Amino acid sequence: MVTPRLKLWLPVSLGLSGLLFTVAALLLVHFLVGTQLGREHERDLTTAASQLADKLDARMYERWQDIRLAAGRQALRDRSGENAEREVVEEIKARHPRYAWVGFTDEGCVVRVSTESSLNGMNVEARPWCKEARKGAFVGDVHEAVLLKSRLKDIGKIGLLLDIAAPVRSFANEITGVLAAHVMADWLIDVNGSMGTAPPLETMIVTLHGLVVVDPRD
Repeated sequence: MVTPRLKLWLPVSLGLSGLLFTVAALLLVHFLVGTQLGREHERDLTTAASQLADKLDARMYERWQDIRLAAGRQALRDRSGENAEREVVEEIKARHPRYAWVGFTDEGCVVRVSTESSLNGMNVEARPWCKEARKGAFVGDVHEAVLLKSRLKDIGKIGLLLDIAAPVRSFANEITGVLAAHVMADWLIDVNGSMGTAPPLETMIVTLHGLVVVDPRD
């Protein structure tokens, strides 16, 4: 006999220095008595949602800091040339296994260097991350891998990416380019798996638009 479950949606908004990355925590608990969720289980659900939010926020902040701080590197601000610029993007990608791609564009959103050389020279102005990052630091929602799906060997189990980008400014404070990274959505699996919740409590991660990104039952 399959035990029915009660679902409680707890939306979580993660603030990243003015940026918002919004997910929802879906918490499931077996019906134990009748159809009402007891106070004890309600407290467990709320605690789990809060812990998941904190973990997501912390991990996302780390990745955002990678890009924001690297955007201030002299090699990028001076547009020092392919070798120096490539060294920066490769260094960023090596910092975390969930980076699928890191690249640096000029002020017109033409890719100067990236960790996937087939994109070098491509105009990516139509991509939201480059358009928005020329105005300020940008974090996007998870999405399909539009340009990279056929170009990269590994975009993760989920096959979705999340964009982080920041403007690069000259010492005269003029926009000279955009530094960006596409992060595999599998980092959400990593965070969800670190929760350590045991039955009858489970956590799922869902986008603002209702797309289930991480479901531990899969």
